[in-house]
Amino acid sequence: LHLWNRDGATAPLTASSLKLIDTVLSKNEEAAPIVDQLKALQSKTPTMSAQFSYGVTALCCDIFHDNVIYLGFNDGVIARSSLTDNTTDKLLPGHQYAVCFLKSDLIKGVKSLISCSYDKTVRIVNTTTREVTHCLIEHSGVVSSVHYHSGIFLTASRDGTVSFWHLQRSSRDGSVVRANAPITSSVFFDDKTLLIGTKKGNIHTYDFNKKQPCKEVHCWKAHTSTITKIVPHASSYIISCGEDCQIHVWDFSDPQNPLLVNTLSGHTGTVNDIVVCTDCVLFSASEDALIIVWDLITGKAINKFMGH
Repeated sequence: LHLWNRDGATAPLTASSLKLIDTVLSKNEEAAPIVDQLKALQSKTPTMSAQFSYGVTALCCDIFHDNVIYLGFNDGVIARSSLTDNTTDKLLPGHQYAVCFLKSDLIKGVKSLISCSYDKTVRIVNTTTREVTHCLIEHSGVVSSVHYHSGIFLTASRDGTVSFWHLQRSSRDGSVVRANAPITSSVFFDDKTLLIGTKKGNIHTYDFNKKQPCKEVHCWKAHTSTITKIVPHASSYIISCGEDCQIHVWDFSDPQNPLLVNTLSGHTGTVNDIVVCTDCVLFSASEDALIIVWDLITGKAINKFMGH
């Protein structure tokens, strides 16, 4: 696991680097390019690294504590790690098989961690008491993503369904959305719009209503293969990535007619995750072992992290 400073250009330089910069500047007034190279080199060095006995398969930041992250491992264990003192402790036994998804959220006023696994279950854990408060087991396939939105708990699965749950009794409330392919990603664009990405590369748009079943509004071919992540951006855009190594930026002003406005090409492997950092900066992580920082305005890569 590598922890990176997201703004490498302003990361603290080592004493030797500072000494070298001072030396160069004192001898050459036109040393700016060399200084920039030193800063670029330093920005590609992790600020912290940790080695674990088992593979890290899922990762999330605790939204209540800036210096705490949760780790899911391929043996089903879930651990909590402190970035201040670099310590890691087991949170609970977790799942029977590898953890594939983690999310920190506030559920009914309780600080909670949501986890999904290849054992096809979803668990909700009270992070204060470390007690499993809910275990949802009705999906026949791996759950790819979960959301707690406006009091509704939603699970999307590779069995091709999206389910809505009554958490008080850990059972479905009867509302189910069925897609024509395994669901690999889901996200709420706003309070009324649910987006679903599938293994076929399609994005489905649904009109979300608490009191009525979701109604499909539109479906379009967004990628040539499996969609791995969809994220909303600004007020009228969405960004998607997939196994075709591409990142697409869509104008979603009209949900029935999304327009492709940009394609970010630079990865040579499946793009597993994307995170919007600011209004114009995007981070992407791929199976090609690269983390790329993108300028969403120009569509060009502005930095690459190589540490894995």
